[in-house]
Amino acid sequence: MTASFEFETGQVLDNRFEIAEEIGAGGSAVIYRARDLTTGANVAVKVLAPDAARNSARASNYRRRFEREVDVVQRLDHENIVHFVAAGTIDESTFYAALEFVEGWTLSAVLERERALSPTEAHSFALQLFGALRGAHGVGVVHRDIKPDNIMVRPGTGYRGLSVLDFGIAGLLEGYRDLDYVSLTRTGEVHGTLAYMAPEQLMGDGLTTQSDIYAAGLVIFECLTGTNPYRGGSLPAIINLQLGPHSVGIPGWLERHPFGDFIVRATAKPLSQRLASASDALDILHRLDASTLDSPHVDPEVSTATTSEVHPPTLPMNRRPGECISCKQINPWGFKFCGACGTPLPQD
Repeated sequence: MTASFEFETGQVLDNRFEIAEEIGAGGSAVIYRARDLTTGANVAVKVLAPDAARNSARASNYRRRFEREVDVVQRLDHENIVHFVAAGTIDESTFYAALEFVEGWTLSAVLERERALSPTEAHSFALQLFGALRGAHGVGVVHRDIKPDNIMVRPGTGYRGLSVLDFGIAGLLEGYRDLDYVSLTRTGEVHGTLAYMAPEQLMGDGLTTQSDIYAAGLVIFECLTGTNPYRGGSLPAIINLQLGPHSVGIPGWLERHPFGDFIVRATAKPLSQRLASASDALDILHRLDASTLDSPHVDPEVSTATTSEVHPPTLPMNRRPGECISCKQINPWGFKFCGACGTPLPQD
């Protein structure tokens, strides 16, 4: 179901948001890039599709999840989490939420281009991702769908930042729920992405922040190795692997380093052996020296930018750092392919 006809370029939503273009559509919502006329900033406007706002039981669940997501994102305030801007109702069937528009690429797109990141940048991403989780968990929010598709990589000079997106299936821990809180997940219903889903989440057990830690651990493992051991097989095979006793297989080059031990603890199957909190994860990460880890997947001469000071190579005077020779898009230094057109970037 799409609703691209709902709003056209130049149309102003709720006397505030000028629609620029449709940038995404799913089963229950359409997302537009728009300009906030009060600030001039770009925003992402998520509009509940008309059919999802009607009064059928399924549409009612869509609407309540949309309202839950708005409630959740309003609670969040962290530099690595997408920021809430506004929400409202245009008429009886048009609900919207405006969020920060994050420039950049999804982490999944970055990994598809680069395969694996340098250990130092993977470490930087881990600090940012677990920092975001500590911020969310601190106000009772469990994301429940941490994966590369829900993480944006923001370009920067010598440093790439992360923003966690899409709290559409997030849950609230007991103690943070309003009196009228109602669980929107029915008994036996599972939400999330199998390749990043913790065993207890897959089994439909109670809500826990440790499920996010498991998923984040798999994301950082993928940043380091370019692979996710639970992706690519049939659904039954993935489920069997996730519920099986075997943990992620750590390659020897990573196993011998404290970063490998961190991955093991973050992705442990039993909750009792898994890192207990994002704060615990950050304590370990702050003590890690990723620069001592030699990755066989990354050429150090063209590895991606890290948190340390980076000096880009000397370029011809007529070309800027990261500039694509085909479309002139400026890409973060270290990208091997243009994020706009896919053209290989000169690695000089």
